[in-house]
Amino acid sequence: MSYILIRENNIENVYQAIEGLRESVDVATVSKDVIDKALQLKWPDFEDAIHYQSALGSKCDAIISRNPQDFIDVEIPVLLPFQFLESIQSDQ
Repeated sequence: MSYILIRENNIENVYQAIEGLRESVDVATVSKDVIDKALQLKWPDFEDAIHYQSALGSKCDAIISRNPQDFIDVEIPVLLPFQFLESIQSDQ
């Protein structure tokens, strides 16, 4: 997220945005078990496999990704960033 935000914002604004988001969501953990399960998936994008296994292990409601098509046969929703933002705005 910071990688995307820093393109058009200064570092102070990036940190404020991340802190604000952090107050609204939980963060999934990455452990050895998550890495092992991600390796077993053998997905083309290993980082996506890590995100998916981490989200499953943390019982996340969804994954936010700019490339939802990269998540193959998943058990939880994969949302585009704008879809996620719309969902949290409608919850408030």
